[in-house]
Amino acid sequence: IDADRAFASARFAPSELASVSLSLSQMDYSDGNSMQILSADARHRIFNRPRSKLEAIGGIGLGRADSSTVPYFSPTRDTTAEAGIEHQYRLFRRYERELNQTVGVTTGRYWQAGFDPGSTWSVRYRLEGSLSERLALGIEAERSGQVYDGEREHSTTALVTVSARF
Repeated sequence: IDADRAFASARFAPSELASVSLSLSQMDYSDGNSMQILSADARHRIFNRPRSKLEAIGGIGLGRADSSTVPYFSPTRDTTAEAGIEHQYRLFRRYERELNQTVGVTTGRYWQAGFDPGSTWSVRYRLEGSLSERLALGIEAERSGQVYDGEREHSTTALVTVSARF
């Protein structure tokens, strides 16, 4: 099964203290199924110091699919609402080199058509280092719990990122 995806997003940030994002995604599958996802999220910095930043985060997502009788996860309707906090702390900085750690916690609810709603949660840790103005490295780990088709599931994710500017 193949899928084509169209995605658009917009972000409004009046300052570095707050932002709001809105995104829309359309996926058309080769088996005739189609999915649409509308999501919005917001961030507000509630504590801002040179080495430490604390942000309140929240989001909502709405999804719809033409068919749920397919061999992949495709709920006819679903909604997610989450809120949490993120704390970023600068461990080291010298000129353009810096090392930051971020700890985040979110909790929320998930509703799927035809199933009982359930709670969601996630805990994540990120370590990011800028080696120069052009090169940054990062590692991230996340543990989360969610409900799909009325069943509780857990996932553990690890990411390694390399960001380079040319």
